[in-house]
Amino acid sequence: EMCIRDRIRRISSYKPQIRLIPEVKRLCQALAELINFGDEISEGNIDRFIQELNDRNLTAYLSAITRMTLSPNNIHGGVKTNIVPDSCEADIDIRVLPGQGKDYILGELRQIIGSAEMEIAKYSMPTMSTADSEFYQLIGDSLQEFVGDDLILPSICAGGTDSRLLREAGIPSYGISMVTLNLDPALRRSVHGKDEKIDIESLRLKTEFLATLARRYLA
Repeated sequence: EMCIRDRIRRISSYKPQIRLIPEVKRLCQALAELINFGDEISEGNIDRFIQELNDRNLTAYLSAITRMTLSPNNIHGGVKTNIVPDSCEADIDIRVLPGQGKDYILGELRQIIGSAEMEIAKYSMPTMSTADSEFYQLIGDSLQEFVGDDLILPSICAGGTDSRLLREAGIPSYGISMVTLNLDPALRRSVHGKDEKIDIESLRLKTEFLATLARRYLA
């Protein structure tokens, strides 16, 4: 029988199965061509490709959207300092890809930590809207007016958004990452902080894009 320390250690060293959904593969393949990676992106070489990128934020993002991630962020047990605890609990933040549901999560956890008691306290089914749609194409065509010949690539969000509620109602939903190229790095670091903010130029740019998108859609 594994102790809690061994289970936490196994969670920390867990090597998840890599999975490339079509939109993520398109994104990585385009980036690979930009750095002359040389090979077609696959599950077998995605980590080697990621290691060749120089942007730490980009490498962390690509790692997060190509596999399930586990992070044991809250561990508690015992009642007094001078008493050995008879039990311990760990809360684990788990991010899964579209197509990986509760059964997949519990199956992976059982392989990692064995017969420990497990409970999914909060669960949101991962969702996405395909890039192979007229809506995505409309967004891309509108965005192209602002970026000229620059590449427009599909991606997925590594966190949670309210888009899942729209998709559950049958409404395709897309997010746009659109800021000025000279954005102050300090503003990026303010995300989810006490003083989260965006610059006026990015606000103006996004507003003009949304107006353009609306005119194209209504036409």
